[in-house]
Amino acid sequence: MGTLEPFEIGKPLSILGLSPLAEELRQNIELLASSNSNIVIIGEPGSGKRHAALLIHSKAKHQKGGEFWEIGPQASETELKTLLFQEGPQSPHKARPKILNKLDVRSTLFIKNIHEFNFLNQTRIARFMIQNDIGGNRGKPAARVLISTPVPWKELVQKQRVVASIDHHVRHFEVLVVPPLRKRPEDIPQMIHAFVGELASNDSRRTLKIGPEVLERMKNYEWNGNIKELRLLVEETLENSKNGVLVLPPSFFDEVTLLQDILKSIRAGKRCALEETVGFLERGIIQRALKQTDFDRQKAARQLGLNEKNLSYRMKKYKIWVPDSGTKKRNGNV
Repeated sequence: MGTLEPFEIGKPLSILGLSPLAEELRQNIELLASSNSNIVIIGEPGSGKRHAALLIHSKAKHQKGGEFWEIGPQASETELKTLLFQEGPQSPHKARPKILNKLDVRSTLFIKNIHEFNFLNQTRIARFMIQNDIGGNRGKPAARVLISTPVPWKELVQKQRVVASIDHHVRHFEVLVVPPLRKRPEDIPQMIHAFVGELASNDSRRTLKIGPEVLERMKNYEWNGNIKELRLLVEETLENSKNGVLVLPPSFFDEVTLLQDILKSIRAGKRCALEETVGFLERGIIQRALKQTDFDRQKAARQLGLNEKNLSYRMKKYKIWVPDSGTKKRNGNV
């Protein structure tokens, strides 16, 4: 959260997809939007938790005209205190910011990835919940609170990723689960169509042809980055598509297929991008080792003949995603 301005909701939002899981998600959002409930939104990175939060706020009739506030773990102490308690730096020439006047019963406060806030800021959030009876029953709270997390709340508590004072309130929240993209591959064509319409800058790029083999490969892809990864692919493809036809990057092919294609190109005297190809091969091998070791970086590094620091460097270089529960960097040894 770089500023203390509420998020402006523009065009109507919707959950893309026609699959049973997409329809179930739509129904759950409609049901929760009509209530006054505070909500924990659970879903993998990139699966659309923030989008679901925006939908809940925009569809809530009792919050009509209210503002949507978003705060993440990167927020400064000053931003957090100003938003929650109207406490900010004072000067003789500046009046105290009237943020709290806007954070009212019609507002939604969306707290992204609560487990990534340091414990001091988590305690501040807990104090806000106590003062405003968030999750309690003494009266109307200052705002509706939505909290996002990549794993079930009980898992965060068990692994000591959240302070007890927050758990005391959040355990009474309603729960909304956003399914990962790989569990609803039949929604991919509609999402591609929507992203093309959103990203296209002129009429000549408003269509993107997808061959049946390409579409089948996309449906079988794991999509570790979920909807966000799909959107980035569409964005990249619009720039590099050939005559409006979607061409998948090498990362969509397994190492054996990719290597076979490279050898065919060499035998045919065609050009091949060696450095790029080696990078994709290395990325795929690292991903396989991580999955084989249940995302244990130490074991994967040993299997690949690397040290853990070198493996982490390569993972960062190739933007390799791993489940949050498989990392061991943050508090709680998760």
